[in-house]
Amino acid sequence: LRSACAFGVREVLVAGSPKNMQFFGAQGTHKHVPLTYFDNLEAAVQYAREQGCRICGIEIKEGSRSLLSQPFEGNTAFLLGNEGHGLSERQCSVCDYFVYIPHYGDGTASLNVSIAASIVFQHFGAWAQYPEHSREGEKFVVKELPVKSGAETEYDRQVQADRAVRRAEREDAAAAASAGGLFGEEQESS
Repeated sequence: LRSACAFGVREVLVAGSPKNMQFFGAQGTHKHVPLTYFDNLEAAVQYAREQGCRICGIEIKEGSRSLLSQPFEGNTAFLLGNEGHGLSERQCSVCDYFVYIPHYGDGTASLNVSIAASIVFQHFGAWAQYPEHSREGEKFVVKELPVKSGAETEYDRQVQADRAVRRAEREDAAAAASAGGLFGEEQESS
């Protein structure tokens, strides 16, 4: 999400459970880019198309165009695959076109998905001629967030639910430990 935020992504579409979305390393940027959750890939693709987007798969495959040729075609939703095996056949079937990132070294077959996304987002932003954001000193200026007005996002609700589950698990473990020891044996009194 840091890359999405840095390179002007307008919205992140997440297909599947919000529980699968992780924000490790996001440094609070998830509060700056709207996240929209969908039950499945098809619903996310339908939404993107309704917003006037073409679907661009980031994948090394026959027919993929080099990112360096700036093959973008207007409003675009990028589809990123799994780090281990890339885009599935089902995911590829919804894409209008594909781009790949040329490599110049021979030490790796592919890039980490977040690195690949960063490179593609930066190239897209340059192609779309997004204006560079303002800087102060050695950092870019971060937009102040409005004070929360009580409206919770799906992410906020999921975080609260996850915390409640972990709290209940800790309380259950503590109750079990005090009742019969850590391994369920009876405590000897002295």
